[in-house]
Amino acid sequence: MTAAQEEHRWLAAEYALGVLQGERLQQARRRYAMEPVFRTDVDAWQEQLAPLQEDVQPVEPPDSVWRQIEQRVFERVTAPAPTLAEKLSFWRALSAATTAFAVVILLVLLVTPESALRPPASAPATLVASLNSSAGKAMFVATLDVKRLEMRVRRLPVAAHAADQVPELWVIPADGRPRSLGVIQGAAGARIAVDPAMQKLFQDGVVLAISLEPQGGSPTGSPTGPIPWTGALYQL
Repeated sequence: MTAAQEEHRWLAAEYALGVLQGERLQQARRRYAMEPVFRTDVDAWQEQLAPLQEDVQPVEPPDSVWRQIEQRVFERVTAPAPTLAEKLSFWRALSAATTAFAVVILLVLLVTPESALRPPASAPATLVASLNSSAGKAMFVATLDVKRLEMRVRRLPVAAHAADQVPELWVIPADGRPRSLGVIQGAAGARIAVDPAMQKLFQDGVVLAISLEPQGGSPTGSPTGPIPWTGALYQL
């Protein structure tokens, strides 16, 4: 494989994972729109990434670990509303995080024969997000099938929480008001049907967040517990 082919494959993989920034992200978007071969490779990476977390099981950390996480992430839940500058700084910090999880996936999949990386010809348009901790570590991976309006959320083994809490998924559009997409009950994740009335909210770059709520979900229609995991949806 030539250096140019290797660069092509890395760029397609990084774009599929949603970890590109700046000029490389713009380059990948242009190539995806204009180059059928690059678009096929990106779609193939998505198909390869999808089943990786099917059989993983969550691992419950010691209480001391959870207390440290709870203290360090999203203390602003009960704090005054942040200023615009604070919001921009926060999301820029999140978008700059490159996780070890993404690197591991790339290293594993880059040794997969290219003949195994071809998706079905009818692969639907998809939005994908890595929901990360405040330290930039991937905890959940969410994919939205735009045509079927189905959100598929996979929990990574490190995404643990207290037994009396349940993760609840939210979409946060431009107006900043969270809308609940439902709770994630399964040990490995969940499939969530998206209300067609909410379809217009799912634009490239829209933010997803997961809060920890009482069993049954938020009683108020807004996040009431800590919000340790967030990420932006990007179109592939």
